[in-house]
Amino acid sequence: MKKQYHIHAALAVLLITMLACSFSAPSPGPIETPVHLQPYTPSFQVITIPTGIDPTAPSQVPMYFLDTGGGHYLLYVYETQKLVYDGRELYSGQLADVYGGSSAALSHNGLHYAYVIPGTDGLDFNDLYVDGTKVETAQHLLQPALTDDAHYFYTACSSATGFSGSCLFKDGTDIFLAEHGILEYWVNVDGTTYYALLRDPQSLVRNGEVIYEGTELAHKSFSPNGVHYAYVSHDENGMQHLIVDGDVVRSSTALFVNQVTDLGSYCAWDSANQLVFINGVEFPVQGDSQIKCYINDDASHSLIHDVGTWLLDGNPVQFPELSPADEIENVEMKGDTWYVYRLVE
Repeated sequence: MKKQYHIHAALAVLLITMLACSFSAPSPGPIETPVHLQPYTPSFQVITIPTGIDPTAPSQVPMYFLDTGGGHYLLYVYETQKLVYDGRELYSGQLADVYGGSSAALSHNGLHYAYVIPGTDGLDFNDLYVDGTKVETAQHLLQPALTDDAHYFYTACSSATGFSGSCLFKDGTDIFLAEHGILEYWVNVDGTTYYALLRDPQSLVRNGEVIYEGTELAHKSFSPNGVHYAYVSHDENGMQHLIVDGDVVRSSTALFVNQVTDLGSYCAWDSANQLVFINGVEFPVQGDSQIKCYINDDASHSLIHDVGTWLLDGNPVQFPELSPADEIENVEMKGDTWYVYRLVE
C-alpha cells in the first residue's frame, strides 16, 4: 500500500558520488533487469518533516501516521492531534480513527489530501474532507482515498451480518459491497482500478473480481497505474510465496514485497536467505531486519537500505543534507529525481 508507517533505521555517512555499474550475475526471473551502461547521476530531493516528537523513540503503539507522494507529505501526530500537509496545519483534533491510518490519505501525486473527522450527529457518523472542503457525511465512513485529479473513495455502511465498512464508494456512489467487510483497499492514479482486501474468508479482489482467496496476506503492493500487483501468501507447511501478477516468483520462509512498478518490475526481500531480489536478480544483504529496496519503472536503477548503508545501483551513497542519526521514512523515484522523506523532531 502507498501508506507508510514509521520505520526505524539508522543511516551512515558514506560516499557522495558514484558510477552506476552492472549488478551481479542474475538468476532466472520473469523480467530481465537492464544492465547499466552509462554513469547515473540522479537528483536527490530531501523533504524534511518536523514531527514535534522523537521519531526514533521506542513505542508500543504507533506515534504518527504519514502518507507521502510526489515530494509532498500528510502527517498526523497522535500526541499533538495535529494534521499537517507540507508544513501547513490543516486540522487540530481527533480523527475518526484514533491512529489516523483509516482517516487520512494523499493522492499518488501528493497534490490532494483527504481526512475524516467525527461528525456532530452522533451514531457513528463521520465527515469526509477533500482539500479542506467537506464533501460527505455518512455512518461508519472511513478509509478515504484519492485519485490524482481529486476524485474520492471511502468505505461506509454496515452489512446485514453486522460488519461496518462493507461498502466502497466513489464520489458518493457505492460501487462494491462486501458482506463481511472491507479490511483495506487501494485505488490507482485515475480511479479506474481498485483492489480490496476482504474478510471471512480473506480474499483480494480487483474491480470486484476475486484474484486470491486463502490465508492472510501480510504484504501487498500495487503499481500506481493499477495494472500490476504483488502479494505474499502462506501455505500450511510454513512456506511463503511471492505472487506477481498471478505467478509464483519466489518461495521462502520469510518474504517481504516492497514495490511493484507500472511496467511490472518488482523489488522484494527474502529475510530467511538475506537477499534482496529485483525481477529475480539476487543481491546479498547483511541485515536481518528493516531491509528496504526501491526501483524505477524498468528496474534499471535501485536503492537498497542495508544495515545503515544506502546502496545506489550497488554503490554506497550519501543523501545530501543528511546525517547518520536521521530517520528516513520513505524514498520515492519520479523520473531522475529521488524524493527522500526525512523525519526530525
